[in-house]
Amino acid sequence: MSPLLVTLAAAAGSRERQQAVDDWLAGPVEGDAVRPELRQRALIVEGPSLGLRVPDALAVTRLPAGCVCCAGQVPLRVAVARAARALDRRRPRSLLLLLAQGGHLARLRAQIERGELGAGVLLAPGP
Repeated sequence: MSPLLVTLAAAAGSRERQQAVDDWLAGPVEGDAVRPELRQRALIVEGPSLGLRVPDALAVTRLPAGCVCCAGQVPLRVAVARAARALDRRRPRSLLLLLAQGGHLARLRAQIERGELGAGVLLAPGP
């Protein structure tokens, strides 16, 4: 089974959040042969997501606002585990974890690198 590649991003305003999603969707995903249907991608959004425009076929999970690496750790782990364990053709290869605040990006990055969100969950290559 191929790993689930996680891209971390933070954006507070609705325009910035939409731009982060659009940029991620525009980028390539290794083995993303069915991109028009977006079966190979999933999105986890922390906090407000009102007005966020995403394709209908994109799997979106919303997490309550708050610190996802501290108080929100359980909902985050459940959402990532569900994406990583999907057994059907909708199992994503790429996941965007979009946070409302960037203060905990380094901590989440470290958790992923240590395997705390799952053995098959890796940081996507990039900046």
